[in-house]
Amino acid sequence: MHESPENRERVELCRKLLASHASERDVERALVQKFGVGRRQARRYLAAARRAMLVAAERSREVHLAEAYAFYCSLAANADAKDADRIKAQERIERLLGLDSRSPAESADIEGQPLNVAWLLTNLHRSAAPPDAPPGNMTPA
Repeated sequence: MHESPENRERVELCRKLLASHASERDVERALVQKFGVGRRQARRYLAAARRAMLVAAERSREVHLAEAYAFYCSLAANADAKDADRIKAQERIERLLGLDSRSPAESADIEGQPLNVAWLLTNLHRSAAPPDAPPGNMTPA
């Protein structure tokens, strides 16, 4: 994406809204209302903001995926959590793994990047398992 002051301002707005836990839809609406951009362009700004946030966090995309997966697994398995939170956690797990797509060919992560499902299943389960768990254990952390 071109680094004009206008684009930086739009990406920064996305970053601030994402950091405040605004939904993707709310961020898109804010961009459409404030700057008059289309929804497709708003999604491009969102993707640029997410990439910038990853760089700022100094961790790889894979590490973030693994951490999110581990968190959602632990929430989905927590019997004390609200049912609505557990259901949402399971939906997020499915989305992270690309299981909410119509076909494996359409599998993509939340940024629309193609997923290597085999890598995810191998590596994300390892990161979610307790350190003393045997290999291949899918028990949430």
